[in-house]
Amino acid sequence: MNNRNEVRSSNPRQQEFLYAPLVDLRNTELSIYWTRYNILSAVNFGLLAVVLSASDDSFVPTMRTLVSLGGVLIAVIWLLFTVKGKQLLKNRWDQNISIYENKCIDNPDLRLFSRVLENESKKKWLRKNWDNLNILARSLPALCIVAWIIFWRGRL
Repeated sequence: MNNRNEVRSSNPRQQEFLYAPLVDLRNTELSIYWTRYNILSAVNFGLLAVVLSASDDSFVPTMRTLVSLGGVLIAVIWLLFTVKGKQLLKNRWDQNISIYENKCIDNPDLRLFSRVLENESKKKWLRKNWDNLNILARSLPALCIVAWIIFWRGRL
């Protein structure tokens, strides 16, 4: 007997009981992803505000290169967290929940993650990334990187 049959033969209430915690874990990780994103956003834009409002007699003008490198580093970390975090969520949770749905839920209309993944796979790259906010989420860290480089060059 293969795993597919073993899972299907188990109690439907048990399957339902396992499905809800899986979705809850996925949603918790998604919430943590956006919390981390918001914290890194606040740190980046807060540091930019502090640097841009610093007076000429502060340490900022004399340490322009060091401050800029720190800002770029934080913005790159933000960008990497944004890209890799979203990939992990997509690959780890959405695909695994979809596999679980296909094994345990007989009614295709109730397979939410499977339908979403199927619809996403039909979309072109630009449309898919526009719909799930990837373009916006990646553009803010990229904007900070550009701002820190402009600051370092002395244009801000």
